[in-house]
Parts: sequence; structure tokens; C-alpha cells
Amino acid sequence: LLALRFAELARALGLPGPADVRYCPRSPARDARELAAELLERRGADLQRGFTAHGPHRDDLRLAHDGQSLRSYGSQGQQRVALLALLFAERDVLAAERARPPLMLLDDVMSELDAARRELLSELLRAGGQGVVTTTDAELVPGAGEDGVELVRVADGQLIASSSAGELAA
Repeated sequence: LLALRFAELARALGLPGPADVRYCPRSPARDARELAAELLERRGADLQRGFTAHGPHRDDLRLAHDGQSLRSYGSQGQQRVALLALLFAERDVLAAERARPPLMLLDDVMSELDAARRELLSELLRAGGQGVVTTTDAELVPGAGEDGVELVRVADGQLIASSSAGELAA
């Protein structure tokens, strides 16, 4: 489900051609029991090191576009678009499994996107739950101050709510 939604969103956000996400575990364990045995076997060494060097938290997700690793061969823009597609695909999968979607926290992503992608990103945010987007320029957030999109300005350690982008520009 995640891979399918990732491919759809990557295409919608502007990655031409097929996009794919794969879960790449580092452990050869075939089930939870085998993984638990591996973790128990390595517990002493992990305690000596002061951290767990083996387990699901060390696994990887591989993002690919046209069969090529985005980490190795993707441009910075392609990597950003793929990451956004992955975040929204994860949100959609979680929303389908739970009663409500998770909160989306996006830090200054609008400044890195062109106008069409900013519009699409805003539509995706409005379509599924609650989101927080930080920006240094409220004009970069399509629909800011409209349709339930509240703008909040932080100045001198104070939060100031406003209903329109124009009020915050001052």
C-alpha cells in the first residue's frame, strides 16, 4: 500500500516515470522470533557500546526513480519531491489504519518548490488532517489565511494569530 501511494504521489508532485520505495532490513531474520533471538544475542555488546547497533531502527528505505537509486543518482530537487511523496504516503497509510490521520510537520518546504508544487502540497495538506508548515514568507503558502488555514506569526517570542497573509506581511 505504501509503495503504490508513494508512486502516485511522486508522479503527482512531478517525478516523471516510475517511482518505487522498498523496505531494506539489515537483519536476515525471517520473523519476529528470529529477530528477538538476534537482539538478545547482541544485547551484551550493545550494553557495552551504550546503544543498540542492530534492529529495525537500523533498517533502510530505498527510494528509486526509473529504477535508479534517488540517493545516488537523484538531483536535490528529485530527492525533496520523493521525500515529500513518502511523507504523504505514510500519512495516507496511517490514516487508513487509524481513526484519524497523523499531524504533518513540514519545516520551510514551500521555499524549495515551484508554484505548481506549492499548490499541490497545500491541497494535500488540506485533504488529510492537520498540518503545521513553517515558512519565512507566508505568501509562499497557497490559501494561507483561507479555507481553515490559520497563519501564526512568531515575533519576539510571542505567537500572534492572523486570518490573512496580508496581515502577517506587515
